Amino acid sequence: MTAEQKVIDLPKSPAQAGNIHTALCAAQAEIENPPKEKTADTGKYKYKYADIADVLETVLPVLTRHGITVSQSPRIEEGAMILKTCLTHGASETSIDCDYPVCSLNGDHQKMGGALTYARRYALCTMVGVAPAEDLDGQDAAKSGDGDRKQLSAQQAKKELNWDAIISAIRHAKSHEVLDEMKNRANSNRGYWPSSFVSSALEEISTRREELDYQSRASEAKDDPSVIADMLEACQTVAGVEHLRATLQQVGVSTENIEDEFELRKAELS
Repeated sequence: MTAEQKVIDLPKSPAQAGNIHTALCAAQAEIENPPKEKTADTGKYKYKYADIADVLETVLPVLTRHGITVSQSPRIEEGAMILKTCLTHGASETSIDCDYPVCSLNGDHQKMGGALTYARRYALCTMVGVAPAEDLDGQDAAKSGDGDRKQLSAQQAKKELNWDAIISAIRHAKSHEVLDEMKNRANSNRGYWPSSFVSSALEEISTRREELDYQSRASEAKDDPSVIADMLEACQTVAGVEHLRATLQQVGVSTENIEDEFELRKAELS
């Protein structure tokens, strides 16, 4: 008589369980904010900060324990460097990523390397949900820095802010959360950025937000044409109407029979 074998399901390890969202949630419960162990002296004030090595030393062991890998890859796009940060959960093969504007291509590799290191640190902290521990020197430095800033000219802003990279990052943002961060950045720099640059950034953000909304609902229009009427009504700009038309066509929804409705909505918004 053969003994009956019993299969026992062993509990999954943290690295095997769930997907990138559940794994990151578990990791965030363990990750502590990176300590600020470096000191910078501008000549006017000193402040402490955490460099990319401090951030990696803090977050990588916890992410690895939960089966999450980090990759950060720069690419060149429209004359600017863009950094893509990706968190991947190996067991489920799921991932999340974001783009961060680094700098324009000015031929100074030392400055570009410094900008890339800065971007790696801020992008990773944002993705993982940590911030370097605060300190009094840093708070004082922030106040002094804000007080000394003068509004940039348009020519200065385009060069010093890596404006092309900022606009490119807005146009390729993949979530409302990223757009919210960019909106906060634009609003917090009023008085430093030229007013036309702030307005331009906010307009680009609004347009990209509409595009994301259209993309999420466009597939519904294949089965329910009435959805298009609702989407048209929600359009707040002529550019938004054009983006809606283009998005519908991209997912294979013909707008040929409702062109009059599109033109009417454009006329209402003009």
